[in-house]
This record gives sequence, C-alpha cells and structure tokens, in this order.
Amino acid sequence: MALQLKRIDHVAFITPDIEKALPLWRDVLGMRLVKEGVIEDQGIRGVLLDAGDGEVEIIQPIRGDTGVARFLEQRGEDLHHVAFETDDVAAELQRARELGIEVIDDEPRQGLSGLVGFLHPKSNYGVLVELVQKTAASPPPQSGGPEQPFSITGIDHVGIAARDIHGCSNHFVDKYDMPVFKEWGPEKETGLESVSVEIGAGWLEIVTSHNPEDESVYVERALRKQGDGMVMMALKVRDFAAAMQAIPEQGVTLTEVLYLDHKMAMDRPLMHVPRREANGVRLQLIAEAPVQV
Repeated sequence: MALQLKRIDHVAFITPDIEKALPLWRDVLGMRLVKEGVIEDQGIRGVLLDAGDGEVEIIQPIRGDTGVARFLEQRGEDLHHVAFETDDVAAELQRARELGIEVIDDEPRQGLSGLVGFLHPKSNYGVLVELVQKTAASPPPQSGGPEQPFSITGIDHVGIAARDIHGCSNHFVDKYDMPVFKEWGPEKETGLESVSVEIGAGWLEIVTSHNPEDESVYVERALRKQGDGMVMMALKVRDFAAAMQAIPEQGVTLTEVLYLDHKMAMDRPLMHVPRREANGVRLQLIAEAPVQV
C-alpha cells in the first residue's frame, strides 16, 4: 500500500540569516508569523509563516556540525524540503521502509510543525521529504508586516527537476498515491516538458528541459549543477493585479506576467520573483483564480 498523505503542509528553504529573509516573506508578501523556535537536535532555528492553505518554513543553522549547515555551505540559500501532512507519522515511516524508501528518522520526533519524520532524498529523486503529524491546531498568526492589498492563499505547487520525468512521476504515483493530474509536451514559453501529480489541493510539477543543450533554461542549469531535486515553489495570490503593483513598489523585482497554455495553470496568470531576491528560491506567484490583468 502507498503512503497515506493528505496535502502539502509546508515548503522550507534555508538561509544563513532569518532576520534578513523576513522582510520579503513577511513584510512584502504579507505572510504572518505563525511559530518560531529552535530544534536543538537538528541544530536549527526555524520560523513558520502563514501561506493560507499551508506554510512556508525558513530554517537557519545554529551550529556548523549538522547536515543542515553542510547543505547551506554546499548549496547556499535554496529550497530545502517539502513536507506532507499525515495522520500517523510512525505508521508512514514503517510503510516507507516496506516500500523501499530510505528513512532518515527511524521514529517520529518533535519538529516545529508537530511530530515529524524525514525520508532520504536519494530515494525520492533528490527531494528531501518530511512527514508531519499535527499534534495541535495551528496557532493563529502572531505578527506580520504592514497590511498588503493582496494575500497569499496557499501553496499551489512545488517544482521538481528530473532527467527522467516519467520515472519520477511514477515514483510519486506508485509510492505516494499521487495521481497524475496532467502531462504535457514542450512549452514554447518555457522550454520545459512536465508531468504533474496531485496531492490534496496542490501539485508536484515534475519538469525537465526539452532541449538538454539549452543552458538558458533554468531547469537545465539546475540539473547540471545539482542533479534531480526541488527547483521552484508556487504560491497562490488573491488579487493578483494588486500584487503586480504593490510588490515592485517595495523594491522587489517581478518578471513579466505569463499565461501558460496548459491545464495546470487553468488560465491563471503567473509571475516570478528572481532567486537572487527570494533567498535562493525560484518563487512563482500565481493567481488563485482565472483573471485578466
């Protein structure tokens, strides 16, 4: 039997300084602080920010002798892991072992989001997977920056770069019980082809470069540099037009708005914040519903 998962709980990225990262995510994007704390056994400080249906976690190493610190040293600021909610972490860790997925945690432990257990990226096409069992209702957001005329309402999807998109998608279909939502061939706008699998109200978008010789495609550059793994996070935005105006007014760059001709975008416009301004995260902002801007 496949893993029994409910939704994308959160997406995490790593930074050397949480305080320097917060102005974008909390103040410009308006994502209020839900929880913060130190996980001593992992050597990290973390904060959780409200992303509507899900959260964004920012993690910072507090010691130099941990895997998290080595990740930051080797990769710099970047996406770190994706977390899926489940009702029973212990049962899912055992199920993962039975499915041949290597576990990092033999037993659940306390994390910032609840009881957690990690699955090894080498068993998941380069993706570090966290399983989360909520031990209490999420507290109301504690604090935030100035009110914005738009809001982040959910995690729309997470992008995973893989040379073998069908092998990767079959892995998440068979072992994670994530059905294929849409498969499409090369897109002229992006130079990508992909398969999307569904989890709760969100997706994993598994992408590869249509032309491996074209280094102008960001996915190709990522595959050459680090191999398979997470490359992008997309957040849903309510009042997309207001976000288009308000975000650049606060000194943050937005790319040109795109309308992609495939089912997953569903006629929703999208734009990106460049990685250099988003703490190493290729951040996509996508309208939560079809709209003309």
